[in-house]
Amino acid sequence: MNFDYKFDLSKETVQKIPLAQIRPFKGQPRRYFDKLHLQELADSIKSLGQSDPILVKRLEHPEDDCVYEIVKGERRWLAHKLAGVTDIDAIIIKVKDEREQFLICLGTDIHNESLSLVEIALNIQKLDGMAFDRGEIAKIFSKSPSWVDSHATLLKLSSEVLRFFGPEVPEGKMLSLGHASLLLGLPEDQQISFGKTISEQELSIGEARQLIAKISVEQGASNHSHGSPSPSGIPEEILCFVKKAQLLVSKWSSMADKQFQVEMDKIKWRDREELIEKLESICGELIHLKESITRTQDKAKTKK
Repeated sequence: MNFDYKFDLSKETVQKIPLAQIRPFKGQPRRYFDKLHLQELADSIKSLGQSDPILVKRLEHPEDDCVYEIVKGERRWLAHKLAGVTDIDAIIIKVKDEREQFLICLGTDIHNESLSLVEIALNIQKLDGMAFDRGEIAKIFSKSPSWVDSHATLLKLSSEVLRFFGPEVPEGKMLSLGHASLLLGLPEDQQISFGKTISEQELSIGEARQLIAKISVEQGASNHSHGSPSPSGIPEEILCFVKKAQLLVSKWSSMADKQFQVEMDKIKWRDREELIEKLESICGELIHLKESITRTQDKAKTKK
């Protein structure tokens, strides 16, 4: 199956088509166009004119004044509207169907690296719906199947959390796939809460991991103190490990305690760094353990 759409346009005629006669493609893979960049392109069009024609197809059943639909070049079409230009250079081409039209648009966006993480995930979902397997989708994106899988899991997050991955979020505050992997195992309310905190404080993946582990342990300790029943089926040695880890992390987080600060000052820097690494490792293990316990509880509830 060929996913590489190339056109020989050297012999095609460029036409001036009124903007009002052209409509955007409803299945456009790209949903976000940066307003600042659009304005810059609009200013360039006003001063220098259009550099490349857009590609359009003729509609079989025109609606209102629209006779054509964009195949390639929606960003330039939007910039022309913003510039107040009434017509645009275009080449009329033929496409087999909307499926092919979507693949042409997607190929352009992938080549220009203009898709956000969420847009990539949504388009993988759309390709899934078109009966493409993961190997074929990987070929379309020129990536590995594991790359496709990791991006697809993004849509398992709460829709409220997904906005922190959107291109409208400032670069420093935008969350990454690494952040997504940390949030995926959490309940929706915690996804939203942690996602907001990570974005606002511009936390790295490592910092976010430590925060989530710290809060999870504190909540676990609180639940334990209120006499919450132990999850059935969890080995006693694991519960013992969790209890010890809770105490250790709790002690580590109480740096404001003067006595503990004095004790920490006695530790050599190398030993202190080793302690930090061990604590981070424990935090990571606790996150995985929490996910395992949640799955065990869910299975128990299902059986009942």
